[in-house]
Amino acid sequence: MSRLQRLEFQGAIHLIRIRGRAGESLFFDAAILRAALDARICGWPLELQHFQRLAWGIFRESCARLHGYVIEPDSGLFVLQTFGAPLRAIMRRVCGEYSRFVHQRHNIATGRSAFAARYESRIVAPGHLPHAVRRVQRSPQAAGLVSEYADYPFSSDRVYAGQESPQAPMDTALVRRLLARQRFTGVKGYRRFMEQPESAHVASLFNHGSPLDARIVGERGYVASVRTMAKRFRAAPSAERIIQTVAQITQTSVEQIRLHRSGAMGRALVAWYATRTGAASSLAEVGRWFSVSGATLGVAIHRYHDDSQYAHLFRRSPEALFGLDDRPT
Repeated sequence: MSRLQRLEFQGAIHLIRIRGRAGESLFFDAAILRAALDARICGWPLELQHFQRLAWGIFRESCARLHGYVIEPDSGLFVLQTFGAPLRAIMRRVCGEYSRFVHQRHNIATGRSAFAARYESRIVAPGHLPHAVRRVQRSPQAAGLVSEYADYPFSSDRVYAGQESPQAPMDTALVRRLLARQRFTGVKGYRRFMEQPESAHVASLFNHGSPLDARIVGERGYVASVRTMAKRFRAAPSAERIIQTVAQITQTSVEQIRLHRSGAMGRALVAWYATRTGAASSLAEVGRWFSVSGATLGVAIHRYHDDSQYAHLFRRSPEALFGLDDRPT
């Protein structure tokens, strides 16, 4: 039986799970976790530090917003909202680059992924977002890794509890607003919500998806709206279209953007929008369009994005600029 096609649209909230191979630790050995808990040490293991830098950087580069996460020894759960690159492009890059890191660190021959299978994902209705974050952050307790979910060091719970500062692209504002509507305000309100048991209806939605569409966690009306938005979601623009559009909004020429010296700002803008629309999976890929390195483009983006003369060019909506969400595919 063929697998259902994943649903994509701008602003979609995805509940994602990635798993390591059976019997193998994907991120760290469970013994490290026990030692960390016993010593009250919250430092992240090396593999986990690398994964966080890698994934958080790709999420930020792809214009994705992280609402919650937990990373266990052999799996990871993420609540990720996409505003630029489609989820498939983001996860292909995250899983591919981390798998290569694992191979190099442990001298494993390439050709075999560090992951058990492709990632699992469901789209979550905004009203169910706090429930998704609660489910993610209570996962270590459900798995028997800790007796209390709040003791687990490698999750977003400490950010929501005000014990750690959020790191980009981590965002707690939407969850806090949704909780406030239910009168769960502040840290105490957050804790009260987190400690509430999950209802049978909510558990069924997250375990099996909607009866109308297993890819979606939501009620009947939301399922219909998701199907409509997914149908209208356009594929990423081509490299040539992005370059031509950047030439238009910067009032320059395509030839000038391609020149190594005078086109640095234009190439930075091309790279910015290419990674946010899914036209390219990395800065290195965009660099090959111009025969420059991804690192060079990264430096240029940082320089021009923070320059008041050019900053407004980086703030334009990719969806509006390239019509990603307003026409049928």
